[in-house]
Amino acid sequence: APTIQDGGTPVTTVTAGDTVDVQWSGYSCAPGTGSVLSYNLTASNGLFSNGQSSIVIAANQRTAPIEVSENAGQSLIVKYTVTCTGGPGGDRTSPESAEAAATITPAPATPSTPPAAP
Repeated sequence: APTIQDGGTPVTTVTAGDTVDVQWSGYSCAPGTGSVLSYNLTASNGLFSNGQSSIVIAANQRTAPIEVSENAGQSLIVKYTVTCTGGPGGDRTSPESAEAAATITPAPATPSTPPAAP
């Protein structure tokens, strides 16, 4: 399963509106199915650097930034599949990984400026 990290440390809670990282381990395609072409990530309550809830990441990458949604109380969930290429059967996609999940906590309130004295 991937892990959700903030500053290189795995976390189980994330702050609404923050950007955190998703990290995953390298995958080996089954013998005869070729080599890894890409990691295909999908998120709930988060957006990748392309502004979408899914992104295709090159085979040599193991981490991707993700912006946490503003839905405090819900969970940021990330999972992925792997596409293997070069086998006799053409491209193949792995089963979906287990999911990484972190609870979204509200961003700290911004102190409001007191009204100017009349």
